[in-house]
Amino acid sequence: MISDPQEIEQVFKAPPDVLHPGEGAHILEPIIGRHSVILLDEDPHLEQRKLLLPAFHGERMRELTGLMEELAEREVGTWPTGEPFELHPRFQALTLEIILRAFGFEVGERLETLKERATEILDFGTSFASLNQHLWRSFGGRGPWARFVLAREAADELVYAQIDERRRSGERRDDVLSMLLEARPDGSEMSRAEIRDELLTALTAGHETTASELARHSSASRASRASCGASTKRSTRARTTTTSPPRSPRRSDAAPYCPKPSRDSSRRR
Repeated sequence: MISDPQEIEQVFKAPPDVLHPGEGAHILEPIIGRHSVILLDEDPHLEQRKLLLPAFHGERMRELTGLMEELAEREVGTWPTGEPFELHPRFQALTLEIILRAFGFEVGERLETLKERATEILDFGTSFASLNQHLWRSFGGRGPWARFVLAREAADELVYAQIDERRRSGERRDDVLSMLLEARPDGSEMSRAEIRDELLTALTAGHETTASELARHSSASRASRASCGASTKRSTRARTTTTSPPRSPRRSDAAPYCPKPSRDSSRRR
């Protein structure tokens, strides 16, 4: 563990043949697979990254804006009103569906089943058992590893079926799967295992982190609005009850910044 800015700079500027981050992430291999760009180093990492960049280019992501808005509005529409509820699991479900739909899975039984199996896989990835390789074994068909392996096998079957169907049809869509199915510069194709591993990488790297950030941001927004409301009430009460000359507020008394909602956001709410 380092914290010195100069040492951190050296780490980020170190040539790829000196530091191998993929070696340090090997514990993720049961989840994301050995072909994942996260686990590759040097030339293999650069080659795989070049294949992935077009699929996640800014323009490609902007083309998915409509899908993201649709799913987000549908999810928010299911939230209860007038009662507290836990945000984090709601955002987990939302980000999981966005990633799978952006990858190319359509609404239907396959998508719903894959969401269930993917959730089980990701839950294992955040458990203590995933960090302790001594627990990477089945105890008579029971235990977290056994449940994880069953979920992984079921998810792989669904993902491979999706890849095979799209490859046989030759259909070209505006989704990540179509981009990954395109030929490499040398004319070869990404294997099923490579495509599967990159999907699991996207789920592992983007699902939980995005959901947590959305939940944190929403909590901060609610706290800010509550603070704004309390500040407004205090300032209104002070104007109507005090006859003392106004004074410059101390930093701790200053009203919080309370941005007004845009017309769009007000309409949607």
